[in-house]
Amino acid sequence: MSRTWWYVIVTSLCIISGYLCEADISCYLSFNYRTVSEDLINEVQFSTYKEKSGMNATNSWVFQTNVSWEKPEPIRPGHNIDRYVVVLQRVPLDNKLGTVDGHCGIEVTDDDLITNATEYIFENLAYRERYSFRVYFVEEGKNTWSQPSVQKIFTTEDCYKLNGDAEFCRKQDVRYCGDVIDLRVDNITTNIDMKTVAVYISWIPPVHVRKNGTLSKYSYYYAGENTETVYSVVEARKMDHWSDRQSLNISGLLLENAYTFSIQPFVEIDGRENAATPSDISFTALPDIGYWSEWTYLSMCDLVCEGYQNRTRECYPSYAKCSGEAYHSTKCYNESECIITAGKLAHISLLLQFKGKRRKILLDISVSCLQE
Repeated sequence: MSRTWWYVIVTSLCIISGYLCEADISCYLSFNYRTVSEDLINEVQFSTYKEKSGMNATNSWVFQTNVSWEKPEPIRPGHNIDRYVVVLQRVPLDNKLGTVDGHCGIEVTDDDLITNATEYIFENLAYRERYSFRVYFVEEGKNTWSQPSVQKIFTTEDCYKLNGDAEFCRKQDVRYCGDVIDLRVDNITTNIDMKTVAVYISWIPPVHVRKNGTLSKYSYYYAGENTETVYSVVEARKMDHWSDRQSLNISGLLLENAYTFSIQPFVEIDGRENAATPSDISFTALPDIGYWSEWTYLSMCDLVCEGYQNRTRECYPSYAKCSGEAYHSTKCYNESECIITAGKLAHISLLLQFKGKRRKILLDISVSCLQE
């Protein structure tokens, strides 16, 4: 089928749909503009700044959500989009959105959010909340929302990660809860088999939780290269302070293997468990604390009479740290050799006195040099 016939068919369908909807619409927008899809909406940006307001100049944070999009490129003459209508909806807790405006043009009213720019900044949306953003393209000279519109579902940022103000964040509205804070690997130790390790992971619980919800548990999993993914659950502990840490121990991970660990908080609301935003961390199973090898046998006494014997041990693996010393030395004493040595020293002393030397002579003679 030629391009001309295809355009005639599409245009006819659009005209018919226009009569059915009883609206002056441009439903053939997608055939007059290039790449009209959700890819036109860019990555959503979040920022915050502090302002002082009120008679007592109480500090508060302003939360900004910047949504921008690209202007569709026309592929036919006589078509140009000069304004946009933006619609923002909060996604219900059941994650089900109702039908939004169908496929027919909707009249533009003064109450609509209309802009000539290709971006819109929303202020003070809820933190860690899901929103549906939809932008309608309005062609020059028309007073309807042209179709198709472009939609993007996004989740706003965590309050504490943006401003670090725990006292402020604990009072803010949130969908379920914030993110876990400062997820980290505290240490890695080598197991006795010398082939696997134990990993100690900790985090600070979400700073803010929905007012009618309770942080109940964490679901987590970890996966490594050429290993199966392991899933598990740990109960959420009650903390005395918001900054107290919760931790868990994972054992049996392969030495020197790369792993990804993901943890997701769950909030119970009216008897239903709701999954919040997960957090991830990647690490390599290189132990911080290793194991000592067995001590070597004591060396021979380094001197004939009285000296030292030494022994060593190695920390495994070589890049790990072990508590204690890798070198040990102990005194050694050979009584029979020391008697002989003492006699020879006395003999030398007498010979010096016999020759009439009156000044004191300090001798530093190695015992080994006195051996015959």
